Amino acid sequence: MFITDPTDKAALSQAFANTYNTTADATPWELCQQYLTMLDYTAQNPDAGRNAVANAIGEEIPPGRVRPWLDDSMPDAMRGIQACEAHGWLDLTWDGPTLHNLGVLIAWVFSGGSITSHWVPQLAVEDKATEQRAYRLLRALDEQPEAVRADDAGRATEVRPTEDAAPLGRLVTVLGAPQGVKNRQTNLSLPPWLTNAAHSIQLAFARTYVMNRATPRDDRPQTPVQMAEQRSPGYRQELTTFFDAVADADVTRGDSETIRLTQAGANRLHQPPAIHGDSNE
Repeated sequence: MFITDPTDKAALSQAFANTYNTTADATPWELCQQYLTMLDYTAQNPDAGRNAVANAIGEEIPPGRVRPWLDDSMPDAMRGIQACEAHGWLDLTWDGPTLHNLGVLIAWVFSGGSITSHWVPQLAVEDKATEQRAYRLLRALDEQPEAVRADDAGRATEVRPTEDAAPLGRLVTVLGAPQGVKNRQTNLSLPPWLTNAAHSIQLAFARTYVMNRATPRDDRPQTPVQMAEQRSPGYRQELTTFFDAVADADVTRGDSETIRLTQAGANRLHQPPAIHGDSNE
């Protein structure tokens, strides 16, 4: 389920929760609501014992489900929601800094990163400047970054979060970031909410994408930057339309698997994205 309105906290939380698995006869989101019902009852009845609480709300929730929660257990999805709340990732506004930075992260996943099967976002970096920008991005999202394979000359260095990596990965996935191998996804599409976001967020998304995919072509002054996109024709068309809209001009050229930026497009889009909350910006 991809979110179309990231500012709808309830819908975002529900979509996030339902990325988890459960063996119960309830969805992960329903388990979170049941857990909150239990917390509400115990807050209003602080002297009630374990059996009394389980029996009192037993018509709504099986007592065998409630008792472990009373012993400080909780649904996995609830724990993930609490992690997102602690980092401020669920209180989003259309022009706010958190959505801005999440947009940069999502663009990085599209253009030079991945989300693993364990929901960990990994950002590929090709040089020290890009690596430091990845560090600053994750720190701006209240995460602790680390580099992996930095000393392996045969593989790209990747930067990833370390504290609540999986909740962050689940969140950006429901916000539209692709999980798994992108070139195998025939229905790959940009996040649906992106067209309604502030222009600054769209611009940061586009610049992140170009930053990771661009190949300078000094021998082609009319189209000095090109990007290879071995993805579906529909996705390439969507991407070029987005670049043109963000730059407010006809800035793309290309056919087949190559997208080229005109000089005007390169001037506007071929530069690093802003990161909100980054002291170096």
